[in-house]
Amino acid sequence: MKLPFQPFDKSADFAQTRRRLPHRTQPGCTYFVTWRLADSVPRDVLERWKQERVEFYRLHPQPWDTRTQRAYDERFTRRMERWADAGHGACHLREPHLRQIVVNAFHHFDAQRYDLDSYVVMPNHVHVLVTPYERSESDADIPVCNSETLPGAIPGEDADKNVRITLGPGQPSRLVKLLQVWKGFTARAINQALDRSGSLWMDESFDHAVRSELQLEHFRRYIRENPLKAGLKDGEFTHWESPRVAEL
Repeated sequence: MKLPFQPFDKSADFAQTRRRLPHRTQPGCTYFVTWRLADSVPRDVLERWKQERVEFYRLHPQPWDTRTQRAYDERFTRRMERWADAGHGACHLREPHLRQIVVNAFHHFDAQRYDLDSYVVMPNHVHVLVTPYERSESDADIPVCNSETLPGAIPGEDADKNVRITLGPGQPSRLVKLLQVWKGFTARAINQALDRSGSLWMDESFDHAVRSELQLEHFRRYIRENPLKAGLKDGEFTHWESPRVAEL
């Protein structure tokens, strides 16, 4: 059975939240999501970009037209991607056993609470295409995982605590909650494996609600090609694509 796909509908209701980046969510959508290790961009560079972005927003009040959105993406999003691909920071995810923690987290509830389309785990960042499921009110507070139940987890790490995700009918923040679970669990497990503490991931993710079949295939191709563009060798990354993609 092929993967379901529902494009983002600009004419329908959606929710938009913001910290430093805008996040648009809509029930049933597929999202292209990126997040990075905290040291993948030097702090002084990141602070300079933040100030540039504040000025960009001041000069370009939203909503943006297509031309302004493209200008933003090239100036900020693409530049961040180029830095990540250049391999800055400790690149902890170059180690296969640490990448596997992320991979296991992705697959733990695939086809139960979301559909995974494809992903790549790079040495210092992650890209994933995912479609969160809709849920009923009876599912409002669901224990997602703990270190006893998640494959590849480290025994004893918060073994008596469930990471929880709040799901309500029509609630558009499922993606945000799902990312909190993935990032929170993997940060604790990887930090323990490295015998370190502190922030592992940057605190905010980039997410894009996919708007068409053409754009969906663009993101799949981007995920497939990212390791090659970054000059990585076999064993330095993990790429996966759902077998159901081939059925489309």
